[in-house]
Amino acid sequence: MTRPLTFRVSNQGVVCSSKQAAKREQGDAVTAEYNAVKEKHTTMQTALATAEDLLLTLLTGLAGSSAQSSGGGRDMGQTADARA
Repeated sequence: MTRPLTFRVSNQGVVCSSKQAAKREQGDAVTAEYNAVKEKHTTMQTALATAEDLLLTLLTGLAGSSAQSSGGGRDMGQTADARA
């Protein structure tokens, strides 16, 4: 047989039982942890995209997807022609 829920009455009205309050606190803690992990993930994804863009630029001499320069790689082609 289950125990009936008990409620406390305060000047603010009916307050939820201690079990419900504990569950709510636990849910708030999980939500806060999720938001922190999500923010860190977003930061790391941005850093990864930046690093990949830099690597692509260094390896090929061509501007990556986030670069706004036009004509990237022209100098690399001229350098290759000059060496030949």
